[in-house]
Amino acid sequence: MKWLATAHGRHGANVADLKQRFLALGTGPGKVQQRGTFYTDCHHQNWDEMEIHGKTMDERMRFFDKACSKVVEQFYEKSAMPDDLIHVSCTGYVAPSPVQRLVSNKGAETTVTHAYHMGCYAAVPALRMGQGFLAAGKNQVDVVHTELCTLHMGTHRHTVDQLIVETLFGDGLIKYSLGAEEKGFEILKLSEEVIPNTLEHMTWNLESWGMGMTLAIDIPLALGRGVKRFVRKLYGEDLSKAYFAIHPGGPKIIEQIARILKLEDWQVEHSKQVLQSCGNMSSATLPHIWSSMLEDIQPGSEVVSLAFGPGLTIVGAVLRCC
Repeated sequence: MKWLATAHGRHGANVADLKQRFLALGTGPGKVQQRGTFYTDCHHQNWDEMEIHGKTMDERMRFFDKACSKVVEQFYEKSAMPDDLIHVSCTGYVAPSPVQRLVSNKGAETTVTHAYHMGCYAAVPALRMGQGFLAAGKNQVDVVHTELCTLHMGTHRHTVDQLIVETLFGDGLIKYSLGAEEKGFEILKLSEEVIPNTLEHMTWNLESWGMGMTLAIDIPLALGRGVKRFVRKLYGEDLSKAYFAIHPGGPKIIEQIARILKLEDWQVEHSKQVLQSCGNMSSATLPHIWSSMLEDIQPGSEVVSLAFGPGLTIVGAVLRCC
């Protein structure tokens, strides 16, 4: 937080004021306690030696390619290549992509599908794509998320939107498989809707320096107005025995939905834990919540998953632990 305030100060902001605003936005019960980042610039204040801070979009994308290509290679050091590989990201785009580079280096016959720029809700469309590939006769479909959210620190912008982004988001990379697994989830139902009259509530656009987000103050209210009907249509009336994987767009989102749906603390504890320990990792967040749940919940337990993004788009998945 101190580094961020100082970095903003180099662009004309009042450092003391920024420190207080960052503390108010980013600390407190239920908020992010720690998060991962590839953004090593925040470990020093040698401003002439920064790798990403103050750089252009082009330089940030080269960093994304290098960092993600290394992690993707590590994912498959001891794993067989799948029939299909779905690459999900909204924080970096290069062509060829890190997963195309992987397939080329291994000489694999894997088909690559890019699922880009959907934002935080992209894990559910990725499941839908994977279901289609399996229905077409494929044996294994892998999904790889590479989200370097902290790559887009824009310390020249002092808006509330930007400060929220810089206190909330963390980097997240994860791989999982769709197919025959000894332990995992069965997909029971998927759903997706665009909420009417909310197009400008959330935007995520490419700019010369990086990617910039805008957030309307009433997003929790807008989601709240539609989520009860959406969940009833997705799962039914009785929610009392289901776990909930709620994409933590922020503490208010989880709290608002839990209150509207009258959920108990145990039903949303995994969502809160991932937010506190990892931050909002965009599309990689739901898969991290699912992974956490697999360690705890009993076979036969059902999970209602919810995520949100530009549109405003709301997606849902009903999963059963196997």
